[in-house]
Amino acid sequence: MMTWKLWRELKYPPRANRLFQLTITTHTIAHTPFPSLVLLIILVILPLSAFTSRTMASVLSFLVLVSIPILAILQIFTGSFFGLMWAVRTASSIAQIRRRGIYETLCLLPDGALGVNWVICAACLYWDGKYREFDSHYTWPIRLFIIFGLAVYLSPALLEDQIWTLVALLINMVTLAFWFRLEDVQSIVLACITGMMIPTYTRHKIEVQIWTATIYIFIQVSSYALVALLAMTILPAIYQISALREWFVSVSRPLLSLAALYLIREYVIYNLWHWLLLRLETHSQENISASCIINRPA
Repeated sequence: MMTWKLWRELKYPPRANRLFQLTITTHTIAHTPFPSLVLLIILVILPLSAFTSRTMASVLSFLVLVSIPILAILQIFTGSFFGLMWAVRTASSIAQIRRRGIYETLCLLPDGALGVNWVICAACLYWDGKYREFDSHYTWPIRLFIIFGLAVYLSPALLEDQIWTLVALLINMVTLAFWFRLEDVQSIVLACITGMMIPTYTRHKIEVQIWTATIYIFIQVSSYALVALLAMTILPAIYQISALREWFVSVSRPLLSLAALYLIREYVIYNLWHWLLLRLETHSQENISASCIINRPA
């Protein structure tokens, strides 16, 4: 599958490549980190100010209530959130190199245009270390609480048959865990392809950022909308006609929804990748291997 080929290659960036090192250095110099001392002061002052004024206490309570669902949503859709950021960053970096007039010269290198775009894309993912944190195991303890809560909500409460209730709960937990992983992988791969695709049409800074963000969000929202349509209209009609048991319905619906999401985005990723090859005038699988992008043994 194209998704997993590209994902495997993203885990082994070309660190020895001079363009990779130059891109990382450029981003590091241009980046202005938010001072941790300022954040610490804000976190200390806000709770203390709540004791001085009833208005400040109300504001702080409102901020806490609003931040909890926002943080939960960001934790669930971590892949989409970081994917949007990396897609825009990749597209902006490639467009900037094109505006400087050195892109065509870089494309004369043996790896060609595809290799140049891939190296810049990998550098945009790795320059601040967020990609390593994103793909680490530190996020999973928080996700396990979300997975368990969602699994309990999706599983039926069969008082007369508690064994099947437990089986449904376990299967739903495994399904949701796979969904988290799939959301991460496909969102990042889609972001990389989108970030490399848009600068082939325009090199204007604002246009690149707007079109990249718009297309990426449109693909993600459309994929989930199609899956929601399947889960809420088509599957219930099939279940009603088939008269299946409740526990089987509660287990099969998340599984079928996950399979549909994977196939929809895999289809989009596959076609976008081959569209990118055509845009970069890379027409054959041999040229892909020659560009050192999909040439690593499994």
